Amino acid sequence: MSDRKKLDVLDGLRGFAILLVVLFHYRLTAGDGTPPTLFFRGLAPFRFGYSGVNLFLVLSGFCLTLSLLRRTEAGAPPPLRAYLVSRWRRIAPPFYAAAAVYLAARPLLARAGVPPLGSGDHSTWQVVVHALFLHGLWPEAITAFNDPFWSLSLEFQFYATLPLLFASMLRFGPIPTLVVVTVASWLWRLAILSQPIDRFYAINGFMLARWPEFAIGSAVAFHHARPRPSSRGRATIGLLSAAAPALLLLASWLALRDQALWSDYAYGLGYGTLLLIALPSNERRSPAAILFSARPLVWIGSISYSLYLTHSLFLALVLRGYRMLVSNPTSTTDALVVASALGVVLGGGWCFFQLVEVRSSYRTNMGPRVGSRGLVNQVQPA
Repeated sequence: MSDRKKLDVLDGLRGFAILLVVLFHYRLTAGDGTPPTLFFRGLAPFRFGYSGVNLFLVLSGFCLTLSLLRRTEAGAPPPLRAYLVSRWRRIAPPFYAAAAVYLAARPLLARAGVPPLGSGDHSTWQVVVHALFLHGLWPEAITAFNDPFWSLSLEFQFYATLPLLFASMLRFGPIPTLVVVTVASWLWRLAILSQPIDRFYAINGFMLARWPEFAIGSAVAFHHARPRPSSRGRATIGLLSAAAPALLLLASWLALRDQALWSDYAYGLGYGTLLLIALPSNERRSPAAILFSARPLVWIGSISYSLYLTHSLFLALVLRGYRMLVSNPTSTTDALVVASALGVVLGGGWCFFQLVEVRSSYRTNMGPRVGSRGLVNQVQPA
């Protein structure tokens, strides 16, 4: 598959992931205790929309590892310091800008009757730990500014430990490394679940619990980069095409049963398998590749980081206006507000992308392209 088509598929997968996250947060925010309409009940599958984060983590591991593999094979691996600085410069400026917007908007939103977008105070200490991407390490900080910001701390922990993961996969192979990472993660989760502490902070704030999803993406990158025959058998593609939705359905079933020990791993494997079939080794494009290279998804994926940073604010504003204008929601008004919310979120995210993200991006030594289509190795947390 050409680099152009590969980039389209990756952006399309990002677009799919951010739509899952946005609709999950819409359903969570809109379900305020009023009797649900038939249309709102139809949004029930998006209760699992948080799994878009699992997909982002897989894509993050894939993109960064593939970039490191290419540079290593070319005999020019980036120094650790340059690598970390490039990662910080990629995600920090838009994050700081979005955090400043949320800080400034909080009193105005409170006066307008909009519920708080975060769960904590905005003290100097909170500002410092968020600026250092350490807010995931404290239960009172992980969602203090804005609920979805928790994953940025997790992402930066993955950035810091990627050289270790990469070196292990080079020396011992991706599968043995993935097994060790998964066992360590499982033991951590087992210990957490046996303690009377905040599970969300202890599982989502520390990288060890979520490391397998990132490592699955890294393992897919090693598989994708290795020499192989030009054609992958139809039987293999068919088997993987059946395995991906089966694993995702299994993950959702486990989530329904509150099986926190296993559901994230099943989502990671499901999305890793989906990535495998979306990026075949030959020019014959799979159905998944065709789906995820659709132009609307590709465009949404190209601005997905900005959408991630801003969607909570726009959703809150749209829903506040909806509640003020409509006292008795119906399926028709619910459908209209979902369409309006998506339009406002996409429009606002695009504006943030143009005004902030594009201006703060630059040509890094980790990837060749910055612009309206984003970085080749761009990571989009959620």
